[in-house]
Parts: sequence; structure tokens; C-alpha cells
Amino acid sequence: MIVGKLRDQLSKLDRFAKWTRKSGDGPVFLHILYEFEKFVDSVDNLGRRSAERADAFKFIHETCQTINRYLTETRDNPRVFEKNKWFAEYMEEAVLKRRDFGSWSAWPKLLTEKK
Repeated sequence: MIVGKLRDQLSKLDRFAKWTRKSGDGPVFLHILYEFEKFVDSVDNLGRRSAERADAFKFIHETCQTINRYLTETRDNPRVFEKNKWFAEYMEEAVLKRRDFGSWSAWPKLLTEKK
């Protein structure tokens, strides 16, 4: 989370807008998936085959596998599970569902059971 004076200072500087997000429940946080988001926006220019070979694609895929594993492993620990679920929803919004990749079988997916 970005709080207090730092949040106030960043809100005055347009160049940092891409690096911050406001969560649904209010707090502003560091948008750590910004580089993934940029990659998603470049897929059309790269083409799917080139995109699949890109390090960013591989990292997104591995990140989704890790999130899926954490969701499964923490389902009996509600406090931890809620944090993992929040991150999974953030990943879906910022990256996975930013564009319609439904026809791309290689595009990473998160568990649908996370709710």
C-alpha cells in the first residue's frame, strides 16, 4: 500500500500514475503488474508465436501457475486464501482479461474455483 504523504505526492505527478492503482476497497497500491500489462498491449504487434517465446509471456505463465498452487494450498486457511484470491483477481483484471485471448489456448489461466 502507498499511504499518507507519499500517496499525496505521487497523485500530483502524472508520470507515476501508471505505477499506482486504487483497490476496490480504497487503498492505493504499487501496480507491480504494470510490465505484464505493457506486454499484453504489445501482443498484437508481436504476434502470438513471437509473444509465446517472449520472457514476459513465460513469466506470466509461471506466475499464474504459482497463483494457482497458492490458491489450492491455502484454501483451508481463510486469512491467507483471501490475500491470494485478491492477487489472483488483480492478475486477471490487470493482465489476463485485459484483452480477449479466449481463442489463444496457450494464454495462461487461473483456477475458476478461487471464489
